[in-house]
Amino acid sequence: MSFGIRDHHEPMTTAISNALSKQTLLFAAASNDGGNSRRAFPAAFTSVFCIHSTDGQGNSSRFNPTAKVAGVNFSLLGEHVRSDWPAGVNGISQLVNTMSGTSVATPIAAGLAASILCFVDQQDQHVGADERLRLWLTEYGSMKEIFMSMAESRGDYHYIRPHALFSRGSTRNLVYEHIRNIRRNMYQ
Repeated sequence: MSFGIRDHHEPMTTAISNALSKQTLLFAAASNDGGNSRRAFPAAFTSVFCIHSTDGQGNSSRFNPTAKVAGVNFSLLGEHVRSDWPAGVNGISQLVNTMSGTSVATPIAAGLAASILCFVDQQDQHVGADERLRLWLTEYGSMKEIFMSMAESRGDYHYIRPHALFSRGSTRNLVYEHIRNIRRNMYQ
């Protein structure tokens, strides 16, 4: 959800609760108001991934809201991201637009989670039913642990580095085993 609102919205709360009850992973933009405002809704909703922005070097964007001290503050690229754009919309004539914001970082985070799920789906075909990871990964806490395994602390933010999981030297089996080890460690 590449948007945020300041006020609680009951129909949106109901829709989010329904999606979460079906083990749907949800991602929402933190907000672009800097330290002037808290996290926007629905990013402030429990079990929704609140996504902050970074520059191309992983440094926190100045427009991020203040990080939650005792919380997880995931961040990904959200500054100067080139994006396809329908010509003529909002007075922009180019087919590519450069954008910045937590609303830009949010679909990158959702795409990363989708890539991980797709990867696990492919690898699950080669193991027994009791060893499969797909269903486990659709739980908020599980994907949160995978993201944390890729994260580097940058102040109060957790900069997600996909290459920490999908490095050049890793084989498919090593990546899958790494994810499996994260699951094992969660239940020890």
